[in-house]
Amino acid sequence: MLNKKQVDRFYRLLFSLVIYTNKKYRINTKLLHENYTSVKARDVHPILEEIWKNNVVIDEYLAENPDGFDSRDLAVISDWKNHITGVFVVVDHLRAYSVFLSDKNAFGVTGLSDSISQMFSSKTLPFTLIGTLIPFDGIVTFDTVFQGFDVALGPNMKASAMADYKKYKAAGAVISTAKGFIEAAGVKSDDSITDGGKEAPIYASTASDAYNDDSGDDFDDDDIATSLERYTDSLKKLAIDASPKHKLMDMLLLHKSLSLKEYARTYRLSKAYSMRKIQIAGLLIEKLSDTSFMGDIFLILNDDEIDFLEKVIEAGELRVPCDEAVNLPLSLLRRIYAIDMYIDQSDFIFVAPDEIAEVYAGLRKGRFPSLRKYYCNMDKFASAAVNLYGVMDYYEFSDIYNKWNRKKTNPDDVFWVLRRFVALGRCNYMLWDYCIVHEDFQDDEFDKVEDILRRHKDIPARIQPSKKDFLRYADEEYYEFTHAHELLLEFLKNNIQEASEIPMLPKLILDRIHYMSLRNAPIQKLLRFLKYDSLNFDLEKSNALLSLITDVRNNTRIRGNNGWTPIELAEKQMNGETPRSGSAQIVIDAEPLDDGVSPTLL
Repeated sequence: MLNKKQVDRFYRLLFSLVIYTNKKYRINTKLLHENYTSVKARDVHPILEEIWKNNVVIDEYLAENPDGFDSRDLAVISDWKNHITGVFVVVDHLRAYSVFLSDKNAFGVTGLSDSISQMFSSKTLPFTLIGTLIPFDGIVTFDTVFQGFDVALGPNMKASAMADYKKYKAAGAVISTAKGFIEAAGVKSDDSITDGGKEAPIYASTASDAYNDDSGDDFDDDDIATSLERYTDSLKKLAIDASPKHKLMDMLLLHKSLSLKEYARTYRLSKAYSMRKIQIAGLLIEKLSDTSFMGDIFLILNDDEIDFLEKVIEAGELRVPCDEAVNLPLSLLRRIYAIDMYIDQSDFIFVAPDEIAEVYAGLRKGRFPSLRKYYCNMDKFASAAVNLYGVMDYYEFSDIYNKWNRKKTNPDDVFWVLRRFVALGRCNYMLWDYCIVHEDFQDDEFDKVEDILRRHKDIPARIQPSKKDFLRYADEEYYEFTHAHELLLEFLKNNIQEASEIPMLPKLILDRIHYMSLRNAPIQKLLRFLKYDSLNFDLEKSNALLSLITDVRNNTRIRGNNGWTPIELAEKQMNGETPRSGSAQIVIDAEPLDDGVSPTLL
């Protein structure tokens, strides 16, 4: 379900549209002077029906903008032209959403202030509802009103619905994002990015589907050699045992129909599921030969993938021993069909289709290299910003980025560029309410983001390192290794018995303590992280450990402190630079442990 701020915004926008529609068309005269905060759903429902009847009233509202909404709010209302009204079969309640089946798709629908599972019991699944689904803030939700459907599902209908759900689930085709929903709804939205006056389509929702390991195997840390061998074997099964082809049609027809449908799903070509093999191939060729569309995808490939793609294109047929393939960036390149893979005894042969090579060559001659550099550079700055500060709005991020870069950006560009990396699933940040926030905040549905933003008012402005030092934080594992960290590491090395057998263990414990510190974890929680029966400290050493952990905590750049350490903030308080409001996260000393109390490592 949505957080309070999202819910308030949703109702503010929806009821503004409802009030406008009611006044214009006088659908329910009893509500003309109501504030709509306490009206019943049955009274609003006829007005909503008028809105969803066609998009005329939405277009009229957007043209007049009677409430003076900004472009972001108007964009949300415009997206509501992509709505789906009908009868849905609710087949499952998951943690993130409930699954609604229509006659063509499966949707993951998120509740507003309450989850849908709280509104409708799981005991009655599957059941039918009549309603209207709409996109909002990256998710699929509904227009506040559901009606029961007076047709009970018999055993056969229930079995059929659950079988359909199983197919959608197995194919990963449950649509739970606003982007995917808008595409499924079929109303063309203004979802493009402008660069130099030229529009290119946004590639976002398909990327997260694409970024999956094709083998389905996870490496086993306890037996790396076995895992690598298993991964290599799975790649061999995916390779084509035939002479390499270079034309897209020839290459595609070597694949099974099911595989082509999976490729089509990557590109959201939903019609492909009802087509014959050669028809699916034709759809894919049309998409893969589109320079604008493919350029949009190539912009979000990382350096390793770009380098490998260029090697394959240059070689024509790149031969690689099978045991070396585990180090290649294959997953996404194969998923978007930028390369294909053949097998020849103990070697893989990689080929880029002629059409892909031609598209890429055309992009290389244009502005693609500089534009991709701009995109990747912004992604790097965003990673550094959230690792150091935790949260930053688009405006402040633009200021920091423009301070150190010749090519300037703006808040709108920040959103359109970074959302591609978010969709790709490779970044450590999320986009939430016009802010870039560390992905950790999604664990509590971004509630702590608002706490941090409020706390920022009571502490000094963000610490401003040099560009070089700032970009060090783009590495998720980087942190300033202070004298306090050095002393704690030395203590752990000397007092953990397992350190002789597992030399990396002390550093791993130190890293964990530092990571918990930058997330504002209290000293007590840090102590619970330590394992008494493993460390086996007496009281004197336990208190020495407590002192060392406190020093590390005080010398850690905490995200909620605008990047300042607790010691730096304490010094600023003493100098009168920040109020003693209690908002700043400051821990200078920790109380010694009582006799008989020891820390515990989980």
